[in-house]
Amino acid sequence: MSSPSFTPVALFGGAIRAAVPQGFRDAADFRQVPDTQEVYVCMEEGVDISVVIDLTQRVQAPTDLDALDTHFKDVADDQGRSFAVVSKETVTLPKMADKPTYMITGTTSSRPSENPEYFIGILMALVRLPEQTTDIIVTVNVPFNTTELVQAEKYLVSPRAGTTGGGGEKSEMLRLGMAVLEGVLRDFEILDWGLFLEDVPAGERDVEMEVEGVRAA
Repeated sequence: MSSPSFTPVALFGGAIRAAVPQGFRDAADFRQVPDTQEVYVCMEEGVDISVVIDLTQRVQAPTDLDALDTHFKDVADDQGRSFAVVSKETVTLPKMADKPTYMITGTTSSRPSENPEYFIGILMALVRLPEQTTDIIVTVNVPFNTTELVQAEKYLVSPRAGTTGGGGEKSEMLRLGMAVLEGVLRDFEILDWGLFLEDVPAGERDVEMEVEGVRAA
């Protein structure tokens, strides 16, 4: 899957539209997924890339980049893993250019019981919706879980290596993950703003949805 082709998908009962690579499957087809989350996984052998779209309560932070750091840590700091941030930048959604959007690239290590050279590349975009007191997180997870994948990747390295990375050439797998995130964001658009409950004080609720039965149990 060196150059993925994308297909449109309806998210959260059709309230949001995006696109995912052909060959990615809705994880809800074979496991339970929370109502505030959409997950798509690559079904191609040897390509364990996944896409996760989360609706979360807006993080209260001094700056948007601080909020981005918080969301990244929530994902990367798990079960005793090490993690590192490689880069952060501002990005623009083609169909929602007025919504503040940011991207962070980083890594989280394998579990302590696994090969310390293995790691997961985390490519995360944060879309901030102040009026809806909501943050939308789009995360592409790119596992480097074989010796061959680790050796080919020079831009990202395991956080256990003692460096954050960012100095070498990107492998085909990382470039694929970046293309996946770019494709998801390119067509990302909110069609039904009624998905979000407004006029609820921040800090008093988790993100709620007016659309009931978004996903069948």
